[in-house]
Amino acid sequence: MGLSNTTVAENSAVGTVVGLFTAADVLNVKLPNQIRPLDIQLVDVNGQVAYERKAVTSDKLSIDVSGYKSGVYLVLLTSGSKVAKWRVAIK
Repeated sequence: MGLSNTTVAENSAVGTVVGLFTAADVLNVKLPNQIRPLDIQLVDVNGQVAYERKAVTSDKLSIDVSGYKSGVYLVLLTSGSKVAKWRVAIK
């Protein structure tokens, strides 16, 4: 299946890059309970938005990354002026 680990955003400090996670087919994101709704973006190293979803209210989100180029991407969670971000390596 290629599913690696679940990326947990609950403990991410606002405004910092936390860890490097990996994904092959699906990136599973557990979203923080205290901030809703929020926007999520997956941005490649060139600054191009590869995935975007606005006003997410669920506590989990699965992103199919099987068709993405291999490389490191930045995951951004935004709610108002608060931003949490971390890196994910797509294989």
